This record gives sequence, C-alpha cells and structure tokens, in this order.
Amino acid sequence: MPRKRVQKLRASRDIPLGVKIISILAYVGSGLMALTALLLLIGIAWLSSTNDSAQILQQVASGFGAISNEITAASVTIYAVLFAIVCILLAIVNFFVGRGLGSGKQWARVLTIIYAVIQVISGLGILRTNTGNGLFAIIFYGAIGAYLAFSDETKKFFK
Repeated sequence: MPRKRVQKLRASRDIPLGVKIISILAYVGSGLMALTALLLLIGIAWLSSTNDSAQILQQVASGFGAISNEITAASVTIYAVLFAIVCILLAIVNFFVGRGLGSGKQWARVLTIIYAVIQVISGLGILRTNTGNGLFAIIFYGAIGAYLAFSDETKKFFK
C-alpha cells in the first residue's frame, strides 16, 4: 500500500476528542469500580479476622435499622460481598466499553447512549430530592448522549 494512502487511512480514523474523553472516563469509572470492590472485600476480610467483627457489623446493621429491622451482621456481610461482585462486573463492562469507544465499535457507542439516557431519566427523578445531583446527571449524561448520538464527527468515526 502506498505511504500516502496509509497516512490518509490513519488520519480518517483519528479518534475525535470527545470520544477520547468519554473513553478515558469509562476507563476511570472501571478503575474506581474495581477499587471499590477491592476495598469492600478487604474490609470484610479484615472484619472477619477481628474479635469484634460481630459487634462492628451489628453496629453497621443498626445504622440501617430505619430501613429494615431484619438486617443482621451476617446480611451486611452478604450484601457487601454481593455489591463487590456487582462492582467487579461493572468494572469489566466499563473497561470494554472504554476500549470499544476508543476503537470505534458501534456497540460501545450504542451502549453508552443507552446508559446516558437512563442516567438522564434517573436525574429527572433525583431532581425532586436533590437538585444539584439531578442537574449534574441531566447535564453531564445528556451532553455525552447527545454528542455520541447526534455529532456528525462521531457518526463518521463509528461507521
């Protein structure tokens, strides 16, 4: 292949700045989810090795007493482990979405748009109780979804 043609092909596949930023944010989200899972698992392992673990977990459970009287120390441990597993799964998904966005995969773009729409709808619900967080979700995820869905630059990149 002639050298000019190779350079032209590379130039036509340059990642748009917005897509690059969203891809990096997905990687950061993946790292934060993995860190959350790791800290939860370390915390549960540490608590199970201490003599006061039952008492500490009971205090944590009593903090949730307003939600339910049936929360016990064992259920706090189970919920923490389940939450850690969900965090690990989300970290894996975020990693591959970031990778897919960076390499121009259409499925990653569609998945990110769907997630952004869900977050905007969630932000509308949050507006009733917490205006700041609701507005942030609507503006931030609305901008991401609109950029990926309607920008000619991104449409061209993901073809």
